[in-house]
Amino acid sequence: MTLFFRNALMQSDDQQALRLLLVYFMRRFLLLALGMGLLLTKPVYSEPDKLLFVDAHSQLPNSQLSDEIIHLLNQAGIKKVILSHRRLAKNKDILTLSDKYPNRVFPIIKTKGKKWKEGDYNKFTKNIERKLKKGKYYGFGEAILFHAAKGKDGLAAPEVNVSTSSDQFIYLLGKARERNWPLPIHIEFRSVNNFSKRMKELENILDNNKDISFPLMHMGQLDTENVSRLIENHKNVYFMMSQAHAREGKRKEWSQPWTTLFSKNNKRIKDEWKNLLIKYPDRFIFCIDAVWPRNWSKHYVKRVNLWRKALKELPQSVVEQIAYKNAERLWDLTN
Repeated sequence: MTLFFRNALMQSDDQQALRLLLVYFMRRFLLLALGMGLLLTKPVYSEPDKLLFVDAHSQLPNSQLSDEIIHLLNQAGIKKVILSHRRLAKNKDILTLSDKYPNRVFPIIKTKGKKWKEGDYNKFTKNIERKLKKGKYYGFGEAILFHAAKGKDGLAAPEVNVSTSSDQFIYLLGKARERNWPLPIHIEFRSVNNFSKRMKELENILDNNKDISFPLMHMGQLDTENVSRLIENHKNVYFMMSQAHAREGKRKEWSQPWTTLFSKNNKRIKDEWKNLLIKYPDRFIFCIDAVWPRNWSKHYVKRVNLWRKALKELPQSVVEQIAYKNAERLWDLTN
């Protein structure tokens, strides 16, 4: 800097010296502003293409897809999947997959079905106890409290309405507590008849069972205001990001009132949701919840890649918690 001033003052023209001084200070100002900008801007995930996920909840719909699943996980960059079964698939199918791929497939116990819906306590608990004795599971599948009918006349999926005071739900609470397992809850708040009543019931469960973690499937179909309020008031509530991806195609499944985190262009996460993810990165859990055979196809890879591209706008520490660390912690997948 001393040399700079000496050269400037040696100019015979005072105006030239002043011009040089102004240029110098403008350059210094720009460098300082750029440096401050770099310090104030949160670093984004630097290598999104290399990001691996844990799919914290998906379902095997039939045994024929067993071999295809691992191929799709590899294509999508899913390092682990927490897997239940439904429809034509059997419990032995997910156990066989887990035995074959012990560090990739983590089976959970299916809870939904006729016994759950109709409150057949004896048959329901007998089935659960038989599976628990195997010692091969990492948790329970979703406990459905309210599931709106899907498809024409509920043919795709019937309505399910189970009270938090039901014997089967109280039983699951006890078993989850015994094993230190999270208990995923499925309740579609945008479809319930009495929002306030069902929300109060949920919050009573959260308050009275603070030693149990409760991930809400499909973001609970809640908006940012309710999600933020629940997180601030309850340390044991989490949000599963299934069905919260951008909408591709025009299938009837997209007509459901799911909570979507994406903007209309299907490329980026809305600012209000981005702010929540950054503020509470330990409360959101990535999952796809592939249910139908068509979900276990190229569409599975496409959905994962949508998230991979969108999450690159977030800080690296936030992305890693959402993508896999939260799931590995809650379901104890690292041991």
